[in-house]
Amino acid sequence: MINRQFKRGVSPEARAVVAQGETIITAKQVRALVITAKKAYEHQGSLGLIGPGETFDAWRKTVLIDISPYPTICSFRLIKQRDYRRINGHFRALGGLKADASPETNDEARRARWRLNRELEDLADVFGGKAEAERYAAAIAWDQCKRPLDQLEAEEAWRIIFTLRKRAKAKKKVW
Repeated sequence: MINRQFKRGVSPEARAVVAQGETIITAKQVRALVITAKKAYEHQGSLGLIGPGETFDAWRKTVLIDISPYPTICSFRLIKQRDYRRINGHFRALGGLKADASPETNDEARRARWRLNRELEDLADVFGGKAEAERYAAAIAWDQCKRPLDQLEAEEAWRIIFTLRKRAKAKKKVW
């Protein structure tokens, strides 16, 4: 499905950004979303904004259908990563909590930097420890993108990830 969105010449980094956003949220994120939605339901009920006899399940499905970019989604288990922060922010706002939704581009960059950190942990043994792997990645980031690791955009972070994977594979073959 994702491959059809791209024409020839699109970078693998751009493909990775889209693919990461298309994954379904984790069970931990579903639990957090249910808790936030429950607080929102209770808050809305205390304000008298929920109809008599309307259950939490019916209310959250209605709200989810209203705010979801995909009108057929009525389950938290079907939400995609790219929509998670926005939907969570909406439920937080309904619950009278501070909404922490961020722009989509920032969200993609945040997810890509998180993936880069996970990749550094996975490849730490190849580069001589996590600290050495981070120094190596920081040097690559500065060389290729002219910015530190914590300021990388989504495509830049994925470029660093792909570079680290290639170099780790080459190092493993030499040893």
